[in-house]
Amino acid sequence: MQYMNEEDTRRLKSYIVAAGYNITSLAKRINMGRECLSSRINGKIDFGRSEMMEIATVLGESPEKIFFGSEVA
Repeated sequence: MQYMNEEDTRRLKSYIVAAGYNITSLAKRINMGRECLSSRINGKIDFGRSEMMEIATVLGESPEKIFFGSEVA
C-alpha cells in the first residue's frame, strides 16, 4: 500500500524546498531520522497527524494545503 501518491510527494517536496529545507535538514528540525522521513515522503509509511502538524508548522503552511492540496474552509 502506498500512502502518498506521486502528486502528494511532489507537492510536499516543493514546500520543503520553498521553505529552504531538504530532507536531511527537515528531518533534523523535526527530530526524525532522515530515512524515516524519506520513507514517509515516498509513500512507504503513513504520516501521523502530529507529524503532519509539526511539518506544516515548520514549513509555515496548513497541513491540508501541504499534504492534501486544499485549504479548510
